Amino acid sequence: AMFAIWNDLDRSLTTTLSNAARTVTTSGYGDGVRATLGKTSGAYYWEVTVEATSGFGSSGVGVTTATASLTSSLGSSAGAGLTESGTLRSSSGALSNGCGYAASDVIGIALDVDAGMIYFSINGVWQGDASPDAAQGGIDGFYAARLRRR
Repeated sequence: AMFAIWNDLDRSLTTTLSNAARTVTTSGYGDGVRATLGKTSGAYYWEVTVEATSGFGSSGVGVTTATASLTSSLGSSAGAGLTESGTLRSSSGALSNGCGYAASDVIGIALDVDAGMIYFSINGVWQGDASPDAAQGGIDGFYAARLRRR
């Protein structure tokens, strides 16, 4: 089985990787890094453990396209993310009905590329009244449509 790690060749300049490319540290606003594996079809689930946050409510975890800027806020140009302040943000609009997260929280991400839906959980609680098992809630459309056009 292949597992994704953070891609040292596909990151913003003020982002550093450690712990065999499993830990990300950034010092710039809006900086980011992509994983070593991208997906164009199927459904996936993964988790990210938060070691520390920015304290400004703006750091985020999420999904973006292979060509989206890594120096702007996640979801502002392409993709979607959950910020530490609880904002569910996407390139198709922001939804502020999630809960915030802090150090040691576990962020779950469920991505259904075929249906064009992404879901976020914090410590096992789905955000924004979402339920990926029931295909309810989540953030729709913006991501899979871009992937399928490639």
